[in-house]
Amino acid sequence: MEVIGVDIGYGMTKAVRSDGRALMFRSVVGVGAPDMLGLEAGPAKVVSLHGGRYTVGEEAERFKLPLVSVRKRGFVDSPA
Repeated sequence: MEVIGVDIGYGMTKAVRSDGRALMFRSVVGVGAPDMLGLEAGPAKVVSLHGGRYTVGEEAERFKLPLVSVRKRGFVDSPA
């Protein structure tokens, strides 16, 4: 299992892996993944969480996926 730190901001989400690699993308989350719709995903950022697949960042809007609000407390559960 990869250990990461995540900061979900109102505009941008920042993530850092345990090896120090950092990633930043717009705080937009779409339910599903482009390949589930038969579309070529290209560089889409797809995350699997609790049995579901989610596309994060600008690609969620570009592929017109149903969006999930990230601007509420408790959006992401954490065992920490």
